[in-house]
Amino acid sequence: MRRKNVRNNVTSNTAVTSIQLISVVESNIVYFQRTCKTTNRGLSKERTYVDCRCRLPDEPGAPRSLRVKDYWTDYITVMWDSPESDGGSPIISYIIEKRDVSRPTWFKAGTVDADCTQFKATNLFEGVEYSFRVYAVNKVGPSKQAAELDQPCKAKMPFGNLHRISQLCMKLLS
Repeated sequence: MRRKNVRNNVTSNTAVTSIQLISVVESNIVYFQRTCKTTNRGLSKERTYVDCRCRLPDEPGAPRSLRVKDYWTDYITVMWDSPESDGGSPIISYIIEKRDVSRPTWFKAGTVDADCTQFKATNLFEGVEYSFRVYAVNKVGPSKQAAELDQPCKAKMPFGNLHRISQLCMKLLS
């Protein structure tokens, strides 16, 4: 546990209570010391110290088990499981990014609310392989790491060329 000493004072206008930030442990645990004074006609009678430990929210963990649910020639639907840790603040949304595997740049494909753990990426090009990643977001911000597909997925007919040939034969016979 790394402890960083920090001293900040916060005092109320009534001069009855002051709060002093004692130290920050790790990145999201803070220790406070609260001092209360009771006064009678301007004279200080008593001083009480109360030590407090407060856990500040952090960014959430990465979503888990990103996988392809469905695909076709112009769309791919991905789904995932919620992260193990929400960072101390509820998940509010997910950010989904995609990239053509032949290019290095990721593009935002969309966002969904916290209660939705799947996304349909549309307007894809047939035969192109895509990779996807998903970030969880809480009030602190997005997760530091993303869930990423193990293997790229190609936008194509799920039945391959045999299905396309049978469709062409059906059209010719009609």
